[in-house]
Parts: sequence; structure tokens; C-alpha cells
Amino acid sequence: MDYCNYHPMEPAIYHCPQCQIDCCDLCVDDRDIEHGIRCLKCHGEMTLLAAEHRVTPFWRRLQESFRYPLNLQTLLLIAAVSVVSTLTSMAASAQLVAFIINLAATGVMVKYSFLSLQETSAGNLEAPDLTEAYQGGIALVLRLMLMLFLMGASVFAVAVFVHPSLAGLLGFYFIVAFPASLIQFAISEDTFAALNPLNSFRLIAAIGLPYGLLVALILVMVGSVSVIHQLIGYEFSVVALSLQAMASNYYIVVVFHIMGYMLFQYQGRLGYSAREHGDVAGRSEEAVTLAHLDMLLKEGRYDALRDGYNKALERFPSSMALYGRYFDFLVQAKNPDWLGAFAERYLRFLLQQGHSELLGQTYRTTKTVLPKFLPNSPELRLALAKDCHKQDDARGVVSLINGMQRQYPDFPHLPAALELLADSLQLLPNLAEKAEACRTLAERVRQAQQSRAAEPKRNEPPSRVRPMPIEPEPAKADSADGIGPPKTLELIEFTDSGTK
Repeated sequence: MDYCNYHPMEPAIYHCPQCQIDCCDLCVDDRDIEHGIRCLKCHGEMTLLAAEHRVTPFWRRLQESFRYPLNLQTLLLIAAVSVVSTLTSMAASAQLVAFIINLAATGVMVKYSFLSLQETSAGNLEAPDLTEAYQGGIALVLRLMLMLFLMGASVFAVAVFVHPSLAGLLGFYFIVAFPASLIQFAISEDTFAALNPLNSFRLIAAIGLPYGLLVALILVMVGSVSVIHQLIGYEFSVVALSLQAMASNYYIVVVFHIMGYMLFQYQGRLGYSAREHGDVAGRSEEAVTLAHLDMLLKEGRYDALRDGYNKALERFPSSMALYGRYFDFLVQAKNPDWLGAFAERYLRFLLQQGHSELLGQTYRTTKTVLPKFLPNSPELRLALAKDCHKQDDARGVVSLINGMQRQYPDFPHLPAALELLADSLQLLPNLAEKAEACRTLAERVRQAQQSRAAEPKRNEPPSRVRPMPIEPEPAKADSADGIGPPKTLELIEFTDSGTK
């Protein structure tokens, strides 16, 4: 199996002849499917890989094959058909009615088995829905009975008119080629095409040795059914016969699923494609852009990746996926210049888009690369401070709000910010006096804002609001923690030895 160059755990579906790379669905440009799947690197048309290069061989997924019928609908169908077949076969009276009912039940089971083969051959590995198994079942059984009758009649005719040994060889051929005939019948739905030995030989030759593994597996299943019959017993009991029928019907579904998977695996050799470009839904331009950026990341082309993200954000300015992936890349790159130029833009985007739940985590992640990072927006700093307050991070609140009264004296929500700062200062050791001074400052700023709002508007522009002074309290001139001489709240810095 070939794997995607950029997703090593995903099977490759497309190949670029120019770049010599194999890609999965996520690593191609499929915006315009009608004109072909394009390579994200060279924009050339890509070719569809044969299924045998991109799927797990059937002999390596036998466990999945045996689990295929283990769903509620299929198990109920197997149980119901087995019980009905057993009861009708035991009916002594009304034999015609019992035969019709038995034929109908068998038809449903055979129809479902062929549906499993056809769905699997198209790449659908989920069991089909039961609603599709109730039409055409009897006609299908009759055609299969016709196939078996013609095979038996051919063997009998050769034995009578030619030679018994040749009849034995012909019978052996029919046993070996019967799975190929069923596969051919599923493809063409033509009884005589399925019996044509040339078609069977062509299919067997195209598949090769794995076909022999399939025949061997079927023989093992037939043998195991015989063992199950012996273990259960051959008593004329409804329960015993129903269990035997359930085991047989379960194996039939498994075998048809394996035959369908083999048809899907070797579709290239058999001359058809279960997947055409038109079956793939084209992605949006944004999704293709993200795929291209992901490819640049895995190739290690970081300068081109950064340039690609910047251009992509110009085209998709409201893309949450682009912003998030770009931020993650910059954090992993650990380039302070790159992250410093983008972090505040990303935080503003989160705030504007209403993703306040991501603000705090984004800010803390940024601080791991830029320990002194501080946004320039008062709205953003207040929003981040509220998140820090919820996280009981008092120091984080102080570092965000402290000094805002000097930097943004006209900020409408400055009183609320200062009150939040005071609440956080109250939680820190030796800063209770500063917390009280901060509350006083918050009240004075609020009063000043209310006074300005009550004044009549004048033609001249409003004057710039100056920081409100704090009344000095008796303190020593050399006191590092006093509020005395300064006319505004002092900046608070955190050091390894404490606060100052």
C-alpha cells in the first residue's frame, strides 16, 4: 500500500507525475473537480492511484471482514431468515405455501449478500441497509438456481457423453471458479456472462494468487460449518437447525463481503473504477488553502508558510481556523518577533468574534514565548484581566491593569479596571494600602467621567483628562510601599524577592 507523503498513516489516492508525490484526499486541490484534481505544489493534474496501491489487502483485514455482519440489522436478518427457513422446511402440510415462504426468505438473504458484495466493491465498508433487500430476491435466487442447474447439467452431460474423468475435472473447475462466477454475476447481472469460462479465467488471472487464498478461505468456512453442525447435532429440532442455518447465513454474508472487497482492491486490473473524480465533493477555497499551508509546514518551509498565512488572512479575515493554526505555528516556532507581531491581532480577533473563552489561554500561551508581552489595547487588557481574575491569578490582573490610569486616562471603563486591580491587590501580601488607594482613585475617575458627561458640549475639543491624584498620607520619604509623595498610583513590579 502507498501512503500519503504528508499524512503517513493515510493511504495515498492521487499521484502527481511532475512532483513525484502521492497524496490523500486532504492534500490535493479539488475545488474544480470537473477539470481534474490538482497538485497543491505545481498545480498540475494528478492521477488516481489504483485501489490495490491504497487499500489494505483482504487477507490482512479478515478480522474486520468477520465483524462486518455484527450489527443489529444484519444479525436480526440472519436470525429471522434462519428461523423462517427452518420452520418452513419442517412443515409437513401446506408444502407449496411453505416452499414459497422459504424461497422468499432465501431470496432476501441472497439479495442482501449480493448488496454487501456490490456496496463493498464500491468502497463502502459498512453493511447495507435492510430496506434494499426486499425487492428482486426471488428472481435473484431463481437465476442462481439456473446457474447451478446449468453447471450440474454440464457435468452430467460430459460424464455421459464424453468421459467421467473429464466430468470430474469440469466439476472441480466449477467449484474453483464459482466465486469468480458470482463476482462476474454481481458486475454484469448476466447469468450466461457469469458462466462464460473466458470471463472467469480472465478474472482469476487478473487477481492471481490472492484468488486462491479466497477459495481456500471459503473451503475452510464450509468445513467449519460442518464442524458446527456436528457440535450442535443433527437432531430434528427447531433450535438446532436454526442455529446451523444462522452459522451458514453468517458465513455467506462474510464471503460475499470478502469477494466485494477483492473486487474493490483489484478494480484496476479488472478494468473498472469504483471511484471517479465526480464522486468526490469539492472542498471550499479556504479548506484547500489550509491544506496547502499544512503542506508547507510539513516541508519545513517556514518563511513561505508565514507569508502564506498572512496572505490567506487577507482573503479570509474572519477564518477562525486560519487564525488558530497560524498562532499555533508561531508558538511552536518560538520566534519572538513573529509572535509579537501577531499575538495582539489574534487576541483582538478573538474578542471581536466573541470567543472570550479562548482569550486567557491564548494570552498565557503567548507569555510562554514572550514573558513581557502586554497588549496595547485597554479593552483587551481589561478582558484579559477579567479572565485572570476568574483564574485567581491576582498577579496577572495587576500586570495587565497597573499603569492604565496613566496610559489610557480617557478609557471609559477605567473605573471598573481600577476596581478589579484593587480586588487583586487586596489578595497580595503587603499591598492592602495600595488596594485602598486604587479604590479611591477609581471613585475619583468615575466622578470625573460623570461630571464631563453632565457638562454641555462646547465647540472646542474636550480637554485631555489628567490622572486623578491620590491624597498623600503620612509616610516616610524613603518608604518603598507608601502612597505619600506620588500624585498618582505607583506602578507595581513583581520581582523574585517580592513586590515593589
